[in-house]
Amino acid sequence: MAVERLEIEVDTDKGEVVGEIPGHLSEIFKRIADQAISKGRGEGIETATDAAKKQIEDAVSYQRKQLEQQLPFEKQRLAQLEADNSTLATKLSETAQESERARKLLDEQYAKDLIDRTNRIEAQAQRIRELTGKQIRGEAMAAGARDGSLDELEFLILRDIGFDENMVPFVKDKIDGSPLQNQGKPVTVEAYVRDYLSKNGHHRKAVKTGRDPLGRAASLNQATPSSESEYETMRQSVEDGDRSPAAINALFEANRARQRAG
Repeated sequence: MAVERLEIEVDTDKGEVVGEIPGHLSEIFKRIADQAISKGRGEGIETATDAAKKQIEDAVSYQRKQLEQQLPFEKQRLAQLEADNSTLATKLSETAQESERARKLLDEQYAKDLIDRTNRIEAQAQRIRELTGKQIRGEAMAAGARDGSLDELEFLILRDIGFDENMVPFVKDKIDGSPLQNQGKPVTVEAYVRDYLSKNGHHRKAVKTGRDPLGRAASLNQATPSSESEYETMRQSVEDGDRSPAAINALFEANRARQRAG
């Protein structure tokens, strides 16, 4: 290794070399300066990195401590929230159950009221039908019906009676069930009963024709079909399609009368 001795003057006050610095010495100074700068930069980066790590660790530690301090309160808050939710759920369940009970009670009461109302309506309807039947009997008696025919007349005529929405009786049209009309006016029950008896005279009472010269009671003239022509009329009516009990009964009575007359 070659060694060269060099002498230089340095102004200690200024910290500068006096005069020109030899070229190879300048290179040495530059290399030393670069090495120093590189070392300083490396040490500075390392120092900055360590400081940053320390700051991060301190921040993490601080946040951890803050969380640890808040954890009991957070647990308590969450526990209270859970308790509140549980209480609310219980109240909601109780409310739902109470609503269901109330609904069932209303449904039961409504059903009971509906049944009671239906029973009352049916009872009223039955009572009105009974009164209508009595009206038919009364009208039949007033029109001269036989006592023995009253039950049958009530049954037969009541089948031809309908009731409107207010349970007012009316005579039904046999074609469509609407109120029977006569010259644009509804036929009354009284008129229908009288007409029925006029067409079914065998249901009428016997009437006396007078007394003989000796004062004995005359024979009774039954207001029933007795002639051959009346029998034929009844028979023809049945053959034409009138198979109602009244028509058949009238034909039977007409035949009996015809046989008695013969």
